[in-house]
Amino acid sequence: MKRKSVIGSLCVLMGAFALWWCVKLMWPTYDFRLALPSPDGSYVAVVVRENKAGFEDFFYEVRIFPSSKFEEKRVRGQRVWKTGVWNDGDYLIYRGYAIPGLHWSAGQRLAIDLDDLENEVEEVRPRPAFEFDRKSSVSAELLFNTHERRDVLP
Repeated sequence: MKRKSVIGSLCVLMGAFALWWCVKLMWPTYDFRLALPSPDGSYVAVVVRENKAGFEDFFYEVRIFPSSKFEEKRVRGQRVWKTGVWNDGDYLIYRGYAIPGLHWSAGQRLAIDLDDLENEVEEVRPRPAFEFDRKSSVSAELLFNTHERRDVLP
C-alpha cells in the first residue's frame, strides 16, 4: 500500500513538472522583430519581442550575436523558441518595455535609443558576456530620446 502511494506521488510530481515545462516553453511567446548587422559584418544586433497575451505590455530584448552564430534567415514576426542561444544570457544587451531604436555608431558600438513616454528598463549590459575575454570587443550604449534619423525600429 505504501509503495502505491509513493509511486502515485511521483507520477503526480512528474506530471506537474511536465506541465510546468510545457507552459514555460509555450508561454509567453517570442517573435523576431529585427536583425541589424554591424558595419563590418562581424556582429548582428537582434530584437525579439515578448508577448504575454494581455497580461502585460510587449517586452523587448536586444541581443548581439557574432555573425557566425546568427546564420539563419528570419522573417519579421516569426516565432522564436527560447532555447539554445535565444535563451542564453551571454548575448543579452537590453531588456525592457521601451521600444528600442538601434543603430551602429563608431565601429562596433551599438546605440540603443529609447523614445517612450516612460522608459521602463529592466536590464542593460554594456558588453555581452561572450565578449569579455576577447581583444576585439563590441559594446552598447543606452540613449534616451535622441531621435536619431538612422535609428532602425523593430
